[in-house]
Amino acid sequence: MDFAHNSGLVHGQFDLSKVILETENDNTMYKITDFAPASSMDMPLSAEASYWPFSKQKKQITEREKAEVIMLKDIYSLGIAILELMIGRTSKQTFSISLDSLPLTWAEFPESTPLIQVLVECIQIDSITQRKGRLQGIRKLLIREYKKFFQKPIYKMESPFVGKKADVYNKKGIVALFHDKEGEALHWWSQARLLCDRHFDSMCNFCMHRWSTGRISDAQLIAEMEEFVFSVPGKGETLHAYLLICMGEREKGMQILKKFIA
Repeated sequence: MDFAHNSGLVHGQFDLSKVILETENDNTMYKITDFAPASSMDMPLSAEASYWPFSKQKKQITEREKAEVIMLKDIYSLGIAILELMIGRTSKQTFSISLDSLPLTWAEFPESTPLIQVLVECIQIDSITQRKGRLQGIRKLLIREYKKFFQKPIYKMESPFVGKKADVYNKKGIVALFHDKEGEALHWWSQARLLCDRHFDSMCNFCMHRWSTGRISDAQLIAEMEEFVFSVPGKGETLHAYLLICMGEREKGMQILKKFIA
């Protein structure tokens, strides 16, 4: 979340359903999905928007102010997600759980003190000046406590913009699209494919974006992906099945999934 905010990306609707688990170098990684550009979101985002700065002060806010409000909401939502994990239940209703929902038994364990501190940092935040550097401080706190508790350094994910050039270009394309820079996104995906004509992620993103915006038909998408993408074990097969189901060919999609599972 900290990297996303520093890159100008916001979420706006974060909860535990937006977290996926992946394995990287034998380490379990928790990753956040479904980011979007602030410009694509309407204000107020939901009922709680009246609790945030600007909304009470003026009817019209700038795009930058909108992004700041959504960043505040992201931090608050992150705290609520951690709280839900600690109390063992989720809530669909806005503001139906708070720090008061945390059982007092948590205070009996010294190890819980940093987590409670993180909750306070996330939830008790109501101004732009309080947001600055907040996630960076939380990240440093959690890294320090992880080392202390597990007696080993935390696994450090590679920066999204470091590594093989084709991977970096693909990620730059994704970030460009989040900022509504479609031409730039298509450029980076094309560059990635020039470096590696069988680069799975950039090929998928390039084709899927053109399909979702109506540039190519269902048949053209399948034809473009059939040559290489669908032949990749695991990822290619499940993507093929998913697309067929989206296109209304449920039986064909389910046959591919059953074959893959078998």
